[in-house]
Amino acid sequence: MKLLQLFEGMNEANGIQVLWHGTTEEWFSKMQTMGVPAKSFWTPDEDMAWYFAQMAQEAGGRGDTVIAKLPIAAFDPSGFAVDNAMLQEPVDGVAEYHGFDHLPSSEWDNEIYELWSQTGQTWQDSLEVLRSVRYLKQLPPFQAMLNEAHNPDVSVKKKGPVYHAYLKGKWVGQAMVYDYEDEKVGEDERYIWKVSVDPTMKRQGIATAMYDVIADDLESQGLKLVPSPDQQLSPEAYQFWKSRDIESIKGHGTYKAEELQHFVGREIEVRGRPVVVTRVGWAKVSDAPLIGVRFTDVPEGSVNSTSQVRFDDVKDQLS
Repeated sequence: MKLLQLFEGMNEANGIQVLWHGTTEEWFSKMQTMGVPAKSFWTPDEDMAWYFAQMAQEAGGRGDTVIAKLPIAAFDPSGFAVDNAMLQEPVDGVAEYHGFDHLPSSEWDNEIYELWSQTGQTWQDSLEVLRSVRYLKQLPPFQAMLNEAHNPDVSVKKKGPVYHAYLKGKWVGQAMVYDYEDEKVGEDERYIWKVSVDPTMKRQGIATAMYDVIADDLESQGLKLVPSPDQQLSPEAYQFWKSRDIESIKGHGTYKAEELQHFVGREIEVRGRPVVVTRVGWAKVSDAPLIGVRFTDVPEGSVNSTSQVRFDDVKDQLS
């Protein structure tokens, strides 16, 4: 049996609620590189996770049983759903949690169902009463999420409006807060307007560490860290807000553009010429997406073989 405590340096330190997932070595290796498939099962109990891991092994998963945990902040709340399978057939761990394990299984089934009927039957109730929940969306690879976690080896020091990050004593990045009132945000809100990280040290949790420290520092001053009002967020800012407060960026162009990425590869016409969509982005201050295209009636790489157009100008062809 193997225990992988993902984000261990961050969970207990910040008091973040965690969920556990049980699987096998074979399937866990795929999750590290390909992501966690949709409709996965998660539990707030470590013992229940071992039960899920044993079920995965009995279902044909090769290798030793493995459990891993993630902070609940790594999930999009809209992706959670009630674990109806657990409601139909609660396992011993659920009965033990509620103190019904001394009863015959036929009786504690009824007791658990009675508890469930007294709730609002939300996914939060599923976690509390059924000790399990389903996540209907796909999660990114575990390794990618680990890279975006707050690296516990990073220290952050403030000098004026600039926060400097150090990894084992070496300077590795800085972030600057727009420390003035801005009509684009609330009076008690501030945002980070510039972040830089040593190019050789990217994807090691450095930017996230700075964001976490800045958020705590502003909170101590009665202020709140919010996303930059610019429509185009940096990759670091986007990942931070997507994992911490996804609702706060749903109006941002970066989030909207991600929802349009399925148009990449589509063949349409621009100014009467055939093109293929190569990217979807957002102008820095625009409220409308831009489509990057490549003309297919000339050799790739030719002069003037690429262009960009407003999404609104071609959306009828993409619908």
